[in-house]
Amino acid sequence: MALLQPPERTAASTFLRESSQVTDQIGNAFVLNLYTRVREIEALARAMSTMAETLPTVESLMQQVIPPLLNFQNDGAIAGGGVWFEPYAFAGDRERQSFFWGRDADGRLQFFDDYNQCEVGYHQEAWYVAGKYAKPGQCVWSKAYMDPHSGELMITCTAPAYRQGAFLGVVTVDLKLEGLQETVNLWQKKTGGYIIVLDYGNQFIAFPKPDWVKKTQTHASGKAVETFITLQEMVEKKPLFLPLLKAAQLADEQTFQPLQSLPTLPNATMPMLSAESKEISPEDEQRLATILTISNSSDRTDYLQQKFELEQDELLQEMAIASLFQVPKVYWKVFIVKPRSEIAIATHSLIQTDKMATLGQMVAGVAHEVNNPLNFVVGNLSHASAQTEDLLSILRLYQKHYPEPAAEIQQAIASVDLDFIAEDLPKLIRSMKMGGDRALEITQQLRNFSRMDESVRRATNLVQELENTLVILGHRFKPKRDRPPIQLIKEYQAIPEIECYPGLLNQVFMNLLVNAIDALEEGIHSKQVTYSKQVIYSKHSSPAHDFCPTIWMQVSLANDTDVQIDISDNGPGISPERQARLFEPFFTTKPTGKGTGLGLAICRQIVEQRHRGTLTCQSTPFQKTTFTVRLPLAMMPKSSPESSSI
Repeated sequence: MALLQPPERTAASTFLRESSQVTDQIGNAFVLNLYTRVREIEALARAMSTMAETLPTVESLMQQVIPPLLNFQNDGAIAGGGVWFEPYAFAGDRERQSFFWGRDADGRLQFFDDYNQCEVGYHQEAWYVAGKYAKPGQCVWSKAYMDPHSGELMITCTAPAYRQGAFLGVVTVDLKLEGLQETVNLWQKKTGGYIIVLDYGNQFIAFPKPDWVKKTQTHASGKAVETFITLQEMVEKKPLFLPLLKAAQLADEQTFQPLQSLPTLPNATMPMLSAESKEISPEDEQRLATILTISNSSDRTDYLQQKFELEQDELLQEMAIASLFQVPKVYWKVFIVKPRSEIAIATHSLIQTDKMATLGQMVAGVAHEVNNPLNFVVGNLSHASAQTEDLLSILRLYQKHYPEPAAEIQQAIASVDLDFIAEDLPKLIRSMKMGGDRALEITQQLRNFSRMDESVRRATNLVQELENTLVILGHRFKPKRDRPPIQLIKEYQAIPEIECYPGLLNQVFMNLLVNAIDALEEGIHSKQVTYSKQVIYSKHSSPAHDFCPTIWMQVSLANDTDVQIDISDNGPGISPERQARLFEPFFTTKPTGKGTGLGLAICRQIVEQRHRGTLTCQSTPFQKTTFTVRLPLAMMPKSSPESSSI
């Protein structure tokens, strides 16, 4: 069982190099999915850190501000978190002061004072010590652990807080990993093999057979806790996993060995870590010191580290190909193991779907980064409004009881126009709140659009999905130098929610709308219609007849059993000869280099194979082109992944 070096360093076999494009696409898209979640939690931790650094050290204020921020739009996967101050940093008479919340059995955040009351405290916890040596703005992730109170698998994100250059304490966000295995199972269906996820200590956190990787051990509290074994422990029981262990060890060497070659790293860092926390082992000490020193931020989209052959795989019981990917920031390892007998060149439809998933996750990442500071601002505006009203009330009382203030005060009141300020300031705050709420609404629409969860069927509002897609394409409707704005006419009837795969339908709606916009623009650029002095004329119409590029979106009930979505444009249209081939793979009406000829073929697969619907086209050149999507209202049998190439 020979372990191959990373593909960029040695000449891998032709088979590996040419036949694993699909696995690479799936692996990179899956890692990006995980990394997006990591960035979302880090953004929340940084927002909490900023809050801790700027708020006055007032207990009631901490109790008021932290829970709404931590609740993060009722994200139940966030198990808890809080702010943990350095000794005497919060108050001169308090060695320990933390503000920690955790979710109860009903999912509500509850305040816990345990760490402030217990004898040992929290300053020697591994997560606190790691945060203490982190740089401002840096987030440090723990290894996965089984929470002894809830019995749930979790991971903690820690960020430091500083005030005027001095270390103030840390903030933490605890993330449940209970949904990770389900997410892995959904992505696993695409691979034709299986997926393993390890934390940075090579402990299993997702595995196709969970019972294989679980064990029971006694927690420091004396309570028996179920946890997960490491890859090393697995090899001791099942030696066929040895190639995966060697790959993991090689990845660790490449990631954590650079510690020794960094001239800026103080040699005292590692002893300090272990001296301050007995929970930090010598092995973890080296890893943490490296993490705290090097930057692991990543804007790349290729996370593949190694690829190697397995002569005999333990689970598949045949020869296989294993690919190792690394998740930035958390340093998780993702193995995708695929039977060699099933590896084939990637189908273009799958690649296109994964590209859409990548786009969706990138959009989600941006939305999350914007959403956290917005929540902080909008959440505090209500407090600002109430406090402003209090100040104005006091001011009015002064005016009532002291109607004749000193001349200097009267002069100041006149110069700033106090009556105008008293009237206008509440309006300003209300307008800021309206703007913030609108910005939150837009980020929520971006998050809705980015759900590339095509394997999950749910009740969906189709009109909302169309609106989410329009948020992404809004810039395409605006005027350009060579054309006026595209008019959008929406005709939505009231329809019930339908069971569907919203991520896939977003892909269909986006493809049809992009095609309509492209058709209008190509018609102008190819001079099939003429644009001059803000008016467009068709060469088939009189110049006296103004031509306005327009797209219609109609949603209606086609009959008692179907809902219908029509997307139309008044571009040049499609000839009958081309209409006959429109849904053929690789056939395109666009100029060379612009279209792949796969978009409509994939759309038809999504509509017909996954939704048991229909996708048709009717076009009259230079009048109107309409694509019609019909979807059944009634529940449909769930199609298995094997029944579709999507």
